[in-house]
Amino acid sequence: STLDRSSAASDVYKRQLHATAFPQLPSSWVSLGSSLNNRSNFERRRGTNAVAMATSEQAIEALDRGVSMDPTQSNAHRSLLLARRSYHRSALKLGRHQAIAANARAATNSPHADGALLLSAAYWLSAGIDLAKADASIPTTERDTLIDRYVTTSVAALDKAYRIGEVNAGHLDHKLLDPLRDYPRFRTLATEVRGGN
Repeated sequence: STLDRSSAASDVYKRQLHATAFPQLPSSWVSLGSSLNNRSNFERRRGTNAVAMATSEQAIEALDRGVSMDPTQSNAHRSLLLARRSYHRSALKLGRHQAIAANARAATNSPHADGALLLSAAYWLSAGIDLAKADASIPTTERDTLIDRYVTTSVAALDKAYRIGEVNAGHLDHKLLDPLRDYPRFRTLATEVRGGN
């Protein structure tokens, strides 16, 4: 069953995580994280999104460890971005709003957040806006609060990326940001990025 596979994947990861024989080298953690992310993508393609999400979470933890030990590993940053994207895709399919917000918040607050990660986080959060709007199971006031959180955090990620020179007007025209276009915070940032025009 899905639960059995999730539990087995988690057990293997925990054994590797705590094994004294597991080399405590940045490259070992990056390799483990990349392998877990590949497994997560496989599970998501099979439609077992809960397993995929749990495996992505483990991949992120391993990659975070590798990056913390050696922040100069460029492949580790790319792998971490891919793992966060996999986690987010699964969370979107499962309608896990808290997980989406927490993932994007962790990504944007990371000391290793570069423009690509910040831009991706903005895309993830923007997708969450439409998901929240379509979720009839959420009471209206709760939904409005959730959407406001998505908009605020998404625009903050874009603003941070803009301040470090990683966002231009072309990025803001991307269709993944369409859910933000009606919100004043986004329009204010877009006006600034376009030079006040």
